[in-house]
Amino acid sequence: MLIFLFVLVDYIFIKLGLNHLQLMHKPEAYSYSGKPMGLFGQFSINSTYSVFFYIIYLGFRKNNGFSLKSFVFFVLVTVTIVLQNSGSGFLAYILLLCAIFYKFRLFRFFIAPIGFMAIILIVQQNIIQKLSYDYLLYLYEYFLRFLQEYISSIKNPFDFLFGNGVGTIDFGPFFIIGNVGFLFFILYSFMLFYLILIVKNKYLRISIIVLMVSNLHYPALFYPLMNVFLPLMVLYICFHERTKIHKEVVGF
Repeated sequence: MLIFLFVLVDYIFIKLGLNHLQLMHKPEAYSYSGKPMGLFGQFSINSTYSVFFYIIYLGFRKNNGFSLKSFVFFVLVTVTIVLQNSGSGFLAYILLLCAIFYKFRLFRFFIAPIGFMAIILIVQQNIIQKLSYDYLLYLYEYFLRFLQEYISSIKNPFDFLFGNGVGTIDFGPFFIIGNVGFLFFILYSFMLFYLILIVKNKYLRISIIVLMVSNLHYPALFYPLMNVFLPLMVLYICFHERTKIHKEVVGF
């Protein structure tokens, strides 16, 4: 709700020609001038967190049926995704739809295949800029250029294992490896996959996957908010889920 409100207010500011009134306005970032900066000042992060926290909300609901409150939140998330026009946001939203509707056979065997073909059409025809073939090709070429730059910056094994400060925020894995090293990246990835394996709540599982997918582009896992929330989530899953598993095994 809060993320949506900031995005909506900034969108109104843009339409009124008052870009400078945005909370996270960046005068030097000309490429950002056409879209609302929102609460976190980054389209991918606003979109991802909007989906992430909605999925968390679904995971802790007592009633799994339809409710007006859940529907309103879903509409707000959808509007946020549209206004932010972020490729990571669209991917996170697709995962959200899968989490909600996968249990329905109509979705699995009819809507999902049609949706997959629609995504291919969107990419090929450049219908959505952030999911277009041209944009994906640009990211691929940029990735190769940075990969060459990063490889040439490695002077010794320690640069690779523990980081040498050469990272880019445009690719989450390189952001981690370049700043804190490949060893940390492997351990951190192992922790996330371990959480996905042990958690039984499908919404919590999907929420982690959403963060991981988004982190392939911008480092959604390492924004200040997630530095506080994710450890709490790890503790909850490790202790709560392991306790549930233990009770099921021993019978009490």
